[in-house]
Amino acid sequence: MGKGIVHKIGSKYIEKSVSKIAKGSKEVYVLTDAQKKQIQKITYETYFWSALIGVVAVLAVVLPFHAFPSFFGEQTFTVFGTTIKFELFYTIFAILMLFPEIWALNFVNLRAVKKICLACKYPCANASDFQDQVDLLTEAGLEMPAKHLELFNIDPYIGLSKFSYYSLFILNKLKATLTNVVVKLLVKRFLGRYALRIVTDLAGIPIFAFWNAWASHGILKETKMRIMASAATQDFIEELDPKELQQAHEKIGILFHFIAQQKRSYNYALFAYMKEIIRIVPEAKIDNKEEIKLEQLFDENSPNSKLIAKMLVFGFIVDGSISIKERLTLKKMSDYPWYDYSIESLEEAVDAYLDGKGLPTI
Repeated sequence: MGKGIVHKIGSKYIEKSVSKIAKGSKEVYVLTDAQKKQIQKITYETYFWSALIGVVAVLAVVLPFHAFPSFFGEQTFTVFGTTIKFELFYTIFAILMLFPEIWALNFVNLRAVKKICLACKYPCANASDFQDQVDLLTEAGLEMPAKHLELFNIDPYIGLSKFSYYSLFILNKLKATLTNVVVKLLVKRFLGRYALRIVTDLAGIPIFAFWNAWASHGILKETKMRIMASAATQDFIEELDPKELQQAHEKIGILFHFIAQQKRSYNYALFAYMKEIIRIVPEAKIDNKEEIKLEQLFDENSPNSKLIAKMLVFGFIVDGSISIKERLTLKKMSDYPWYDYSIESLEEAVDAYLDGKGLPTI
């Protein structure tokens, strides 16, 4: 199925620049000081432009409303004998103004993705999967859902109630709007009758500026993870014994389901990790329709428990974060005799990984 015209344009935009990278680095997750400074500069520039777009977007909607109140004000409608007052023209105008904001944000974020690729010298134009990597990085820049795990029939939301699932989805999509509503209520609460409409409308400026910058933060993090995860995974797998992996093939399938269910997201870093492991252990059974419990991964007398624990830890940290849910799981695992890690040591490993210092041996 096609990815749409926006993805095609974005892909061409990134490809045109990164096609100049003739030779890349194998350890793209180990950065020099110059690369770190370059990426930090890109990050701050992106935050600034994303926040500025949020400011301009609010002003572009609010100022015309107050400049032309007779046109954008309330209209009266009668529906089934009930009189309703509604700002129809203003609502339509506000919805239409979302599109230029989205286009501007897409450009800013794709520009940042391109610059990070050039800074990391990735992907190499001579790589066999060059176009695939360009497409993946374009998806990150456009904040497209990363549902690559579906290729392995992995559903991270198994065990989550429909209410919880849709609550997470709605909160994620409407967080800026909901925050804006709360702030407007607070402004009205504190200012009372002195809270003019323009004051409450302009209160949305810092909110939308913040959430735009926060969205760009997520995109930049995802971009770096897509660049770093595959290389980090390959280095990690070199530490593993292929024979031990073969012996543990029955646990590997449910291990990946467990990690995905802990993360509660379609995680690209986990997909990159799975792809490399399945290449070595193709007999691992991935099909599963049930929620996996921690106890199912370990057998008291199994010689594979230490290996599974090691693979579980790497699966948790390869995306550069350890969630509260994952921390609780790791704490529970500390009682197992074959578990040799502490939360502090893993936090240090993640910090080093995100700082471009590489991923310490696990």
